[in-house]
Amino acid sequence: MAPLTALTSLDLIGCNMLTEERLRALAPLTVLTSLDLGYCDWVTNEAVVDLASLTNLTTLHLMRCRNITNEALLALAPLTNLTSLDVSFCDEVGEEEMRELAPFTSLTKLDLTDCHEVTDAGLRVLAAMTGLTSLNLANCYKVTDAGLATLPPCTVVSRKFWFRV
Repeated sequence: MAPLTALTSLDLIGCNMLTEERLRALAPLTVLTSLDLGYCDWVTNEAVVDLASLTNLTTLHLMRCRNITNEALLALAPLTNLTSLDVSFCDEVGEEEMRELAPFTSLTKLDLTDCHEVTDAGLRVLAAMTGLTSLNLANCYKVTDAGLATLPPCTVVSRKFWFRV
């Protein structure tokens, strides 16, 4: 990846043949601002740790990366420029993982669609994120009206429920 050091956006959505080793190869892409790893089943906590060196990232999509937990979110703490984070359909994201999001004070958009372990207690962590303008809680069944009441009043919340047949 060394010849692509000027790359600012990289979309690897659905690239299931990639390995952790290949993700480490992204480290020289220091000007990268947007990275989409959605639907990449191989992404694990260990692989996400290597993303912490990409400190210019503003957008990170980890949609349906089902193997990430609070360890991965904690490892992303150096990404202080992150404004948009998508961890939708990440089965392990719940209350504990929400606590790891507290340092992300520049987040304006957070997608937690289908994160079934997100609870009202987890939302209380988000209350401190005063810059958050878009929050997707679709299919977060453990979130109640009481949990929503803890969010800053200017946060736009999408709370759709999809029914599977």
